[in-house]
Amino acid sequence: MAGYICIGGLAAFGLLSMLWCLFGWLLPSGKNGVLICIGDPVFLHRFLWLRSLGLLRCPLRIPEGDYSQKQRDELLERGVEICSRERLLSEIGIGAEEV
Repeated sequence: MAGYICIGGLAAFGLLSMLWCLFGWLLPSGKNGVLICIGDPVFLHRFLWLRSLGLLRCPLRIPEGDYSQKQRDELLERGVEICSRERLLSEIGIGAEEV
């Protein structure tokens, strides 16, 4: 009896998750949003993974760093824009007076 309750609960959770994803894909994509990653390479890998799954569609901007030309080409190919720190700060309005 407990097994049927667990299976039913997991089936209900799976159905809810599937409907949640379908509803999210039916919504119009937000073309106005931009993600800005400042200094966390783990976030960059997670973002690229979510984008490859089709769960995120917004662009990502990262500050210039010590990337090799191969890394830069790979990031640009995957839709990551590399910007200067001043441009990123002016776009989000943080630290504009310091620059």
